[in-house]
Amino acid sequence: MPYLADPIFLQEHAPPLRIPHPAPLTHLHTTHQARPWRERVALAPGYLQFSLLLRAPLAALPGAKVVFAQYLFAFAVAEAWRDDVVLGPWPNDIYAGMPGSGEQRKIGGILVNTSFGAGHVELVVGCGLNVLNPPPIASLAQLLPPGSERHPTMEGTLAAIMARFEGM
Repeated sequence: MPYLADPIFLQEHAPPLRIPHPAPLTHLHTTHQARPWRERVALAPGYLQFSLLLRAPLAALPGAKVVFAQYLFAFAVAEAWRDDVVLGPWPNDIYAGMPGSGEQRKIGGILVNTSFGAGHVELVVGCGLNVLNPPPIASLAQLLPPGSERHPTMEGTLAAIMARFEGM
């Protein structure tokens, strides 16, 4: 999948750029636009933020079924971490049971932007996930027991999510 390096450029020029790009397209965010000053701000270390552009004919994905894309993507995120990650009370929330306390803490979220036109549906699935953040921010890395041989990485987490989603 192609990678775009500058999310600010993509956000500011989205309408003219979205159509020519092949789908699916994955965009890994490295900065975000702060408001109201429109400054570029680096994302917190350990925070994985990415977008996925999907395009399909309406015959293959009718409007009534588009809503399920968000649920499927949430399941892909949860399955990438097996039993440690659960879906929250809202379909866009991702929670994890913290070791020791068992407390359910939000570690991420998913938003889907949908547009219809010319017999196609276009979805932009945005996902933010705390992967390597230190406490007090809850993250996937904190779900592992001390001394675990499993070491999460940003790239590995993204790859696991995308592999699960592709299989759905």
